[in-house]
Amino acid sequence: MSRQMNVSHLPCAPETLKGTKPDIKPFRGSLDWVHGQLYCGEKAAIKALYRWANRQRRAELTSNLVEELKALKPEVLREALRELKKPRRWICRIDQNSIMVPTVIQTLDDRRTFDVDGLLDCGATGGYIDEGFARAKGLNLERLPRAIPVYNADGTFNEGGPIRYVVHLRIQIRDHVENYPFAVANTGKSQLIIGYDWLRKHNPMVDWQTGLIVFNRCPPVCHRNVPHFKDPDERKEEMERRRKNRGCMKEEKGWKEKDVWNYEG
Repeated sequence: MSRQMNVSHLPCAPETLKGTKPDIKPFRGSLDWVHGQLYCGEKAAIKALYRWANRQRRAELTSNLVEELKALKPEVLREALRELKKPRRWICRIDQNSIMVPTVIQTLDDRRTFDVDGLLDCGATGGYIDEGFARAKGLNLERLPRAIPVYNADGTFNEGGPIRYVVHLRIQIRDHVENYPFAVANTGKSQLIIGYDWLRKHNPMVDWQTGLIVFNRCPPVCHRNVPHFKDPDERKEEMERRRKNRGCMKEEKGWKEKDVWNYEG
């Protein structure tokens, strides 16, 4: 009978691996493996992070980052490692690749609504909300596991500083409604920036000269994300219009009216 050895006391075994089967070695390049390498010395830790993190984030992989990660609680540390797999964030200013669109945002905790001018910008990543605006309105800010640097187009760090908070809001542009996370940052004159990630997900038709947006190529999940109408006739007209836009006048199998209009977010 083979004898199992408890490896939890070794310097390369973080606390989160205690209680796991000691004879199972983490797969090289996996999250557990990177987690363990953080405790094997600075050189091994940085080498593992280079293997793990997105190539665009390599400027962040320093000895200071290693110490910052090791100081986090185990579950928070793993969340921070997952974030390093994502491409770097950047914020662009208003140019020919951006338009202002009337936008309604709603808080998820107390259901307050605000009318803002959202900046639809394909030169920015993700979604951003101005920190001054968010604090002035008393929005519920959630602190991130670690500060996320923001980059300029030339690869240098943005002078506005890193992102430390995120806020989840319900956003409405024309007849399109959904819940979306916004990073809290210094966005200058723009209260809200909606970037390329959102555009790629919904793939709307955008007239960059007139600002007209048509949501006719959204993923299936967006069929539920429509506003509530008090007038039944208005609701029926909107549903009929959406069916025509999809080129299908017949109701899809398993797709009932109550599933469309009772948006649950």
